[in-house]
Amino acid sequence: MNQVIQSGGWDRVLPFVALAILAELLQVRISERRGQHLTFSLAVAVTLASVTAHTMAAPLVALSAVVVHSVRSRSAQRSRLLFNAGNLALAAGCAGWTYRLIEPSAIDFTPWHLATASLAVFVYFAVNLGAISLMVSLTSGRSISAILSESGWSLPINAFLGLTGAFIGGAHEQLGLLGTALFVVPVLLMRFTLLLYSQRSQLIIQTLETQADQLEQQTQILEHQASHDALTELPNRVLLQERLEAALETNPREPVALLILDLDRFKEINDTFGHDHGDRVLAEFGRRLDAALRDTSTGNTQQPYTVARLGGDEFAILLQAADVDQACIVSDMLLHARQEPFIIEGCPVDVGASIGIAVGPQHGQDPVTLLRRAEVAMYVAKQQGGGYSVYSLERDRYSPERLVLIGDLRQAIESNALMLYFQPKVTATGGRVHSMEALLRWEHPRFGLIPPDLFIPLAEHTGLIKPLTRWVLNAALAQCRDWLDSGREVPVAVNASMHDLHDVHLPELIAKLLELHGVPARCLLVEITEGAIMSDAERAMGVLTRLRDLGVGVAVDDFGTGYSSMAYLGQLPVDELKIDRSFVRELSANVKHAAIVRSTIALGHDLGLTVVAEGIEDGQALDLLRRFGCDLVQGYFVSRPLPASKLGPWLNNVQWTPKGRLAA
Repeated sequence: MNQVIQSGGWDRVLPFVALAILAELLQVRISERRGQHLTFSLAVAVTLASVTAHTMAAPLVALSAVVVHSVRSRSAQRSRLLFNAGNLALAAGCAGWTYRLIEPSAIDFTPWHLATASLAVFVYFAVNLGAISLMVSLTSGRSISAILSESGWSLPINAFLGLTGAFIGGAHEQLGLLGTALFVVPVLLMRFTLLLYSQRSQLIIQTLETQADQLEQQTQILEHQASHDALTELPNRVLLQERLEAALETNPREPVALLILDLDRFKEINDTFGHDHGDRVLAEFGRRLDAALRDTSTGNTQQPYTVARLGGDEFAILLQAADVDQACIVSDMLLHARQEPFIIEGCPVDVGASIGIAVGPQHGQDPVTLLRRAEVAMYVAKQQGGGYSVYSLERDRYSPERLVLIGDLRQAIESNALMLYFQPKVTATGGRVHSMEALLRWEHPRFGLIPPDLFIPLAEHTGLIKPLTRWVLNAALAQCRDWLDSGREVPVAVNASMHDLHDVHLPELIAKLLELHGVPARCLLVEITEGAIMSDAERAMGVLTRLRDLGVGVAVDDFGTGYSSMAYLGQLPVDELKIDRSFVRELSANVKHAAIVRSTIALGHDLGLTVVAEGIEDGQALDLLRRFGCDLVQGYFVSRPLPASKLGPWLNNVQWTPKGRLAA
């Protein structure tokens, strides 16, 4: 290129400096949020490199642009401004030096001329982006490749602007200001076009970014709601299980303690003050638990913990790196922390708690097992009147060994592998056989004879109680039919559980079975415990009334061990009152028990009921019961439960004597 400005021609350089400042003022912002913008000062710098041999001209143009940018930003840090100024000046200087080093010799534009301009633009970007990426990588720790990829959007446009600058420089050499205007005007038009689309794009981007922020906030809210309890804001069962699983997997050998707390007498608060006050108690109780654990350290080391609400009035605490002893210390501390009463409507209300403790991997190696066993321990603590209890296999009615019995029991019911034994009830004075009580027995093929107090609770908690009750009723009535066919009418008493008593279909079932076996209703007596009746007195009253309407007898079993049923006893449709064996067994040695038995017999007679004393084990108790006027007696002193095949002597119209002999 023949026409160049000499190095001392500052009067020719300053207009380009002014043009660079104007180009910087006309920059287009692509994204306000990300700080992305597009400047046209690069084109001016390349133009200046094309038309002047002054070595500081191009850096001066870049420096002017940085100064203008700094004044506009204002909030930028001084160190950042200095870096940008030096970096851009260096990049522009290197680009100009490269362009002048390989200056095309031809006046006309040639491919070589275009290649030289492209190389200058490449040098500019290489120096500029390289320095920026290196600085950001050093300060943020991110990889240089990741930083370069974020700047890729500006490469095509800046390359176009750089090449445009080369064309402007060439046009200026050949046509002067007219040539410059020929290229500057299209660039300005492009700038305003970009500005128009940029504003529209920014509006769209801002809308999308706002929607993305809202969506992210909603996602965070939903994730929080999915993992936290709405009432107490504590983690829920899902999050507790996740943290418990993580704690067990992180270090399988390190102990992890799980505590489950259940509030005592919380139902009374809901019934007395309403559910709103009950919810406040739950929320406050959760805060107390968290505060107590936050302010207390065990073993001089603050343990990672999680307080969660499992539902209802049940809470859980996860203690990492805590063994049984440490869990007991924390439990004792929590029980003392909750002793401060809750104030409800100005009234201090004391709320107790029962705590169950299970420690992994000792008591379980997965979250489900630990949760279940901690609940088992909690129920043991509740049965003991509160406090805390550590899981014990001996107290677990649902250990794997016992859970095997559930499937075996179902099969035994279906295959008719159960047995009924019968224990005679005789008159206290004459010793005449009055009736028989049917008692269920199960001879397991592997475990031998299994006591009813083991497998009946299993049936009650697994839904097998209904088919089990049906089997007992069916077998008892079938045996009663056999006795009737042999000329003996012997009433049979069958025990029914609380679940049976609350089953509104029980009277209908009994009616069908009585009809099926052709047994008169007077030959069947249903025994219900006092506790079962009082658990839902209204429903029990309805079922018992329907049984009485059928002609079936009803007996209150284990009387004296339940709740305040005296108020209901006169209203219940019952025929028989059975005094619990715990009073009869110590009748001759305990004066108070004797007074209770005598009063109960008198009460039963005043209500027109037959009174039965069960659990007789000696003659002295029998003598006292006779003196008290008891109607019927039952127990080992009379006879042990026997299979039907061995009841022949009892069914031949004989009488029992106190010496255990049968008299004709």
